[in-house]
Amino acid sequence: MSSDEKKRTEKQKLGAWGEEQACRWLKKQGWTIAARNVTTPFGEIDIIARKRGCISFIEVKTRSSCVYGWPCQAVDRKKQRRLWLSAEFFIKCNPWAASLQQQMDIIEILVQEKGTYVRHLENAFSPQR
Repeated sequence: MSSDEKKRTEKQKLGAWGEEQACRWLKKQGWTIAARNVTTPFGEIDIIARKRGCISFIEVKTRSSCVYGWPCQAVDRKKQRRLWLSAEFFIKCNPWAASLQQQMDIIEILVQEKGTYVRHLENAFSPQR
């Protein structure tokens, strides 16, 4: 296995671990996980969660350092657009979701020696058409 493959594998493991931590955190906050790792023609939605008449499409970003900025800063305008298109596709395929208030959230997880930091940014960005 090359060092690039090993790094990619470690990065994927960290990402999967972060998504699991995000789900646990959401449940503790009263959210219900409706779906995970939903693939659409526009990309993947990490987590779809519901709470009190709201459906949230959540991008999870997990990092082990802030060398390149906070994890949420990795969700650029291009990624935001893909997430909105994916959310719209999900809603068209799941009519029950259309009646709920919709929001785009980011959960950032920073893993350091001191501990794990979790931040839920609700309504992190608006639709881009």
